[in-house]
Amino acid sequence: MNVLIIEADAALGEAIAADVRSLGHDARVAASNADALGDLDLPPIDVLILDSSLTAAETDVLRRAAGGRGAQAHTIVVGVIESRDTAPRDLAGGADDYLLAPIAKIELWARLENAGRTLGARRRLVEREEELHRITAELLDQSRLDPLTGIGNILRMEEDVGALHSRVHRYGGSYCVAICDIDYFKSYNDASGRMFGDEVLKTVSQTLAAECRTSDSIYRYGGGQLLLLLPEQTLSGAVRALGRMRRSIEELKMTHGGTAPPSVVTISAGLASFKSDEDLEVDDILRRAQAALDVAKRHGANNVVAADGATVAAR
Repeated sequence: MNVLIIEADAALGEAIAADVRSLGHDARVAASNADALGDLDLPPIDVLILDSSLTAAETDVLRRAAGGRGAQAHTIVVGVIESRDTAPRDLAGGADDYLLAPIAKIELWARLENAGRTLGARRRLVEREEELHRITAELLDQSRLDPLTGIGNILRMEEDVGALHSRVHRYGGSYCVAICDIDYFKSYNDASGRMFGDEVLKTVSQTLAAECRTSDSIYRYGGGQLLLLLPEQTLSGAVRALGRMRRSIEELKMTHGGTAPPSVVTISAGLASFKSDEDLEVDDILRRAQAALDVAKRHGANNVVAADGATVAAR
């Protein structure tokens, strides 16, 4: 272990350090609290051996500053026989152990053995807490992913859209939302089976994700629907982007056996936008996008329709 001894008496400090080294540990000596704090850029301190004249506040600062990875250094306070009544105060002030000077080597060995066991337990606790935080973060992330497509689910969408809406409302800017629907998806599942329908949904989501900008996000919105969140995008720009995506899906030429006559899988999309000067909530934007999608469907599908009425028909 790395042991730091804080002792104003240089000879006494070196004597303690010599005993510590003879017990198989590294030791260095500081003459004061200030010198000790200046010495902490060296390897983290495992054990502090310090004089009982330091205040509880000084002791606490040292033990917190000396430890590594969130752990605190194990602190042993050294008192003299005349001041042994201060032991309860020192222990209550945050010290882990107490020794009376002159220090017998066997007593020092016992205290350092105890320190090693205590530090080991503390470090294992820190490691377990870090692992728990990691697992919690992974589970939190997984709870926001759609298990079929691997893209964000409705929970993540609600969080992301809500955060973006608040940011745009407060700082200015705009964003667009696009709700995309695989045309006649229920008929596809009825004709080809749910397993093939799942594969189509994954292919469509992957294709749309590949077409997105790095700032865009895509989410599973339910059934055969996907939602795209397009920050800092004008409605006209979003219409053009969704038109390209619509063509990309059509050009995959995935056979759709649920239509008469059989055709290829296509998508329709409804778009809506929000600007910072508008008095609209997220639900208002989503309702507008859904209404635009309904119009696209009524126009024969394979369409992109914006909430302002701008339409890009299938070509």
